[in-house]
Amino acid sequence: MNIAQRDKITRRPASQEAPLSRGAFQVVGTVTIWIWVGFNALLLIWVAVASLKDSTAIFSQSKAFSLPSAPQWANYANAWVDSSIGRAFFNTLGVVVIASVVVVAISAPAAYALSRFSTRAASPMTSLFAIGMGIPLQATVIPIFVGFQGVGLVNSLTGLTLVYIAAQTPFTVFLLTGFFRSLPFELEEAAAIDGASVLRSFREIMLPLAKPGLITALTLNIVFLWNETALVLYLVQDDTKFTLGRSLLNLATVATYTSNWGAMFAGCVIVVAPVLLTYILLGRRITEGMTLGAAK
Repeated sequence: MNIAQRDKITRRPASQEAPLSRGAFQVVGTVTIWIWVGFNALLLIWVAVASLKDSTAIFSQSKAFSLPSAPQWANYANAWVDSSIGRAFFNTLGVVVIASVVVVAISAPAAYALSRFSTRAASPMTSLFAIGMGIPLQATVIPIFVGFQGVGLVNSLTGLTLVYIAAQTPFTVFLLTGFFRSLPFELEEAAAIDGASVLRSFREIMLPLAKPGLITALTLNIVFLWNETALVLYLVQDDTKFTLGRSLLNLATVATYTSNWGAMFAGCVIVVAPVLLTYILLGRRITEGMTLGAAK
């Protein structure tokens, strides 16, 4: 038996092993994801049900997982009015919407320039934005606090909005740069032949094509900033200027002493519901935008 015949007998074709291996990993990954999704869905349902109970029923072994016979809608009134979740909701809405829109408005032209202009500085600048994503916010809190104290922006929603804009710009530029690179160059070349300027090509051609990426960036910024709490702990001390994360933390502290756990779970529902609704309405657009942005 020669060497070629022996290899033919002893070796198994790689093409038969690879699909089996990939298929096994795919099954395990899919099952793991669905288990995690199911666990989180059950947890959200339990929180929603607990928000309609009194504290005794929430921690009762016989009633902990049962539907309330008499829903305690007063828990939501206590959370919204008495615990100032309502005021924090509108504070958060204003800060998050303004910061997210400004971030996308700043990042879109910057990402377009980095993806289209072939200069020596373009690649290093893109890398610098990527590095900016890795800087933890906790490492910047003290310098920000000292700087804001000097200009009177501590304990101010305006200062918090500026910090949010600065914190989210690196991620948004990096995300949109990849998305703009996936768009075709031919349309811009045709517009340039017709006499369109770079600004006009960006405004009338690229921005409409980049709509999925812009919506993705806007949604991800809103979701992240909606749940942000760390910066508010350091930069805002006035109760009237608290955002939802800070107000919910206060509500949990109060519930520890007053045992008003129903109101605390109602506050959790108020905080989570807008984010969950956003994912339900825009989940497909988020997936499309991130997938197209990773095409190149």
